[in-house]
Amino acid sequence: MGKKHHFADMPGATASRQEHKSQNASSAKAAILQALSENKYDFRTVHGIAKSTGLSPEKVTQLLGLMRDQVRTANVTDSRGNLLYTLKTRRKKFRERMSELRSFMAASTGAGID
Repeated sequence: MGKKHHFADMPGATASRQEHKSQNASSAKAAILQALSENKYDFRTVHGIAKSTGLSPEKVTQLLGLMRDQVRTANVTDSRGNLLYTLKTRRKKFRERMSELRSFMAASTGAGID
């Protein structure tokens, strides 16, 4: 009987796998950007993005961490306390501005100063 070869033993197999992973990551990032671009949403949760893209919530979280140049975390959360994400190109919404103002005012009142 002849020797069996595994795909991983073939020349260029590792490079092909890495190329495939890179293409998959690129298409997954594109899908996330598409989900965040939908006009009917100002913000998206990880689970909302996962549902729209078919990616796992863990994969969405991982990729969002790599996309900080295109995606920002809103300074507000949803009613359940989940982080919200949007495109960096989108302007801050009124509720984000109000949250910033409340934080600024709380810090300015001198609370906790003797």
